[in-house]
Amino acid sequence: MARLVRSKKNAARAESDNADPETLASPTLDSPRPPRVSLPHVETRLNMHQYNGLFDVNSPECQKATIAVETSPDSTSLSARTTSNPPNGDAATAEWSSAVGHATTGKSGRVIHNLQEEIARLTRECSVYRSRAEETQRMNDAFKMQVQNMTERLRNLEHANETNLQSIRRKDKKIEELRAEVQSEKERRRRAEGETDKFQQLMNEARDEFNRKCAELQEIANHSRTQYDVLAKAGQRERADQQRKLKAIRDDFLALKAEHEKRDVHLERLDTVISQKNREIEIGRERFDQLFEDYEAYKKAHDEEVRALIERNYQGAANIDSALASLKETEEKMKWAIQVKNEIKDAQ
Repeated sequence: MARLVRSKKNAARAESDNADPETLASPTLDSPRPPRVSLPHVETRLNMHQYNGLFDVNSPECQKATIAVETSPDSTSLSARTTSNPPNGDAATAEWSSAVGHATTGKSGRVIHNLQEEIARLTRECSVYRSRAEETQRMNDAFKMQVQNMTERLRNLEHANETNLQSIRRKDKKIEELRAEVQSEKERRRRAEGETDKFQQLMNEARDEFNRKCAELQEIANHSRTQYDVLAKAGQRERADQQRKLKAIRDDFLALKAEHEKRDVHLERLDTVISQKNREIEIGRERFDQLFEDYEAYKKAHDEEVRALIERNYQGAANIDSALASLKETEEKMKWAIQVKNEIKDAQ
């Protein structure tokens, strides 16, 4: 922007140098003092440290400013007409119209007026650009906060993505395990289906065998029923025969019972005789016991006498043994004394 203002000042200076000297000197001849021009202060240093392409050479605003600079020498008549009606009550234009006075009729006055108009326009544009720059600064701050929020959100999303990737890996591993389990389950089901088919075949064979056996058993049952009927009739005949035989046996039993009663009477008589004989046997047993007791007493007395004689015999034998032992000991001592005596004699 400062470069644009500087280029506009250089263009105005070149135009003033190329102007007619008589025209430039005419105000000085008419008035004793040169006109005093008070230009407003223009801030050339803006708060535009964040470059957003707003003041780019190719931007529409710069292109408009360049077109305005190029068309400034041709718009002198338009600016001269607008001096009488200042737009929006601009203070710089009013000050210039009151200051230059009659100098507006000269070419240098028109140049200065054009420059003043250009400076005022540039000041307004600078204010607009400054407001836009401030708005852009605020938007940049807001965008910076949004970028920080987006960065934090992106970090959280990356963390969530990593967590999701880990979960997906675990789920993939689980899916592989489930696939292996499903494959093993399919193999087991295939084997089970094969075994089921085998069992079904065996069941069919067993059913056929069962039906065949049932038919055989039905035939056997029919044959057995026929045999049962025959045997039932034979049994009835045999039962009649058995009744007749039972009646004969009952008659025989009654005869045997009468004979048994007679035998019981005879046995009672024999019991009386047996009891009498038992009493006689008991008396003989008592006598035998008394005789046995007397024999035991005699035997005991005789055994005691024989035991006493044996003990006296043992005592005499012991006395004889002790006497023989003492005699033998004396004999040994005498032999030892004689041997000692002989040894002494031989030694002398």
